[in-house]
Amino acid sequence: MIGTTLKKLLDEREIKVNEFARQIHVPAQTLYSIIRRDNMKIDFELLLRICDALHV
Repeated sequence: MIGTTLKKLLDEREIKVNEFARQIHVPAQTLYSIIRRDNMKIDFELLLRICDALHV
């Protein structure tokens, strides 16, 4: 759910995962794991950083 939505938003905005990871100061592997797992378990602080950066 979260992973699919994140991937969709990044694709729509033509942002690469590595680029976005640098922007929000997290390891790219963390974002790739979220996208691959596609579940609802994600650190709340990280979710807020993602949402703020994507303005959602």
